[in-house]
Amino acid sequence: MGPYQPNSEYERTSGKTQTRGFVKSWFTQFDWLEYSPAKNAAYCFYRYLFKPPATSKFDNDALE
Repeated sequence: MGPYQPNSEYERTSGKTQTRGFVKSWFTQFDWLEYSPAKNAAYCFYRYLFKPPATSKFDNDALE
């Protein structure tokens, strides 16, 4: 099936000095990239498939 790459609007996050947001053209650059609208986060599809077991309850798969 492959990574989930929705064709939709992506939420932007504002900080003190900058605004960040996902850019749809990244799907063309990085075919392994997937996006979760529910979590407003980007993930590496292959890391998700083959990730090692969690070492703590605070493990996070999102790309930051």
